[in-house]
Amino acid sequence: MLVGPALAGGEGGDSDGYSMFLDALKKFEDADGVIADAVAKAQDAVTTARGAVATAGRAIEAGAVVTVTDATGTTTATLTHGPKGDKGDDGERGDKGDPFEYADFTSEQLEALRGPKGDKITF
Repeated sequence: MLVGPALAGGEGGDSDGYSMFLDALKKFEDADGVIADAVAKAQDAVTTARGAVATAGRAIEAGAVVTVTDATGTTTATLTHGPKGDKGDDGERGDKGDPFEYADFTSEQLEALRGPKGDKITF
């Protein structure tokens, strides 16, 4: 193309407007590739994060290793999940309580019970 050298005063000028235009055009044309790379990296990050969450979930199900370091040294314990135990017996029934009275509530609790003011109705 002959227009470029004629406008720029020659080929390969770094600071002229035409070269800047060509650089901008090239960056614009390459933008789709840059965006596609960024999307691919974001998708990789999401996949990695999902894997970390899944691994953490499996670790919680399998148990945990607890390490405590104090003045006497370091103690490590492995906590594992065993089978669910049998249901325990029901406890004794408590005494019947007194019904609530207005005086049992604080002013903040009473205010929290109040709803928004309704619209005025005219007949």
